[in-house]
Amino acid sequence: MAETVVGVLKTRSEAAAATRRLEKAGFSRSEIELESPGHDRQPDYRRNLGTGAAVGCVIGGLGGALIAGVATGGALPVVLLGVMAGGITGFLAGIYVSMAASTGRGLHYQQEVESGRFLVSVTSDRPAEALEILRSTGALEASPIDAPVQDQRPKVAD
Repeated sequence: MAETVVGVLKTRSEAAAATRRLEKAGFSRSEIELESPGHDRQPDYRRNLGTGAAVGCVIGGLGGALIAGVATGGALPVVLLGVMAGGITGFLAGIYVSMAASTGRGLHYQQEVESGRFLVSVTSDRPAEALEILRSTGALEASPIDAPVQDQRPKVAD
């Protein structure tokens, strides 16, 4: 399964060198992405919030209808009330989950690029190799986005 690894580099030449080494190691251009300062690509947080709210509303409404329907044997007024209550709850939960997902590491990397650094990301079935190449080409930081490639924490002696 493909994982994404990200490296933050200081200069355009370091980012270019990292990209060349990745390509030389067999990573395709479609697996490598370079973000550079001034590249004015802002994430659409409003769309993310809208999508989260809509999905939460639908799921919450269906869940509310199901629970109310089972609890009352299908009494229509209670089912409609369950749809409304579940929909409102799901709507709010969807917004909060979307807000939480729109911050954190993604925002950190966006700020790194805005501050003048270069971001090289690799989405591949070989994340450990990509991580090693990014680190060896001078990345200020390099790490997997989704799941750790390997445990980097030092072992604690018993």
